[in-house]
Amino acid sequence: MVIYELIKETKEKLDYSYYPEGNKDKKAGLITIDRINEEIDLTEVAEGDYEIVVLAEDLLRMDQSFIDLAEEEGDLERARLLREELEENKKKGKYKGFQYYCYACHVIHNLVKKYNSGIIPQSDTVYWY
Repeated sequence: MVIYELIKETKEKLDYSYYPEGNKDKKAGLITIDRINEEIDLTEVAEGDYEIVVLAEDLLRMDQSFIDLAEEEGDLERARLLREELEENKKKGKYKGFQYYCYACHVIHNLVKKYNSGIIPQSDTVYWY
């Protein structure tokens, strides 16, 4: 879980502090919503947050495992369609790795959802496990 709080609001931006596991004894992270350009940024990573790295090879291996499972289950048509999709994705360069910070990602997702609905939350707690 992660707690976040609005710490500064102007016409141009909203600044939120966030606390992994609700631990306010540790250094807060900072997430900023740019109201003019409609962008959201992780400005400062909180103490206790951690980076998750997903490699392109892992994404490719995951998709291949779905093909293998379909074949094991005898669903050869599904396996063929998945294989075609995999090859098309490889040609288009869609297998790219990415990285993100775990707790910040949950705050950002929650903030974007609320902000796009016209809500400016003062504070909230996000649970996902």
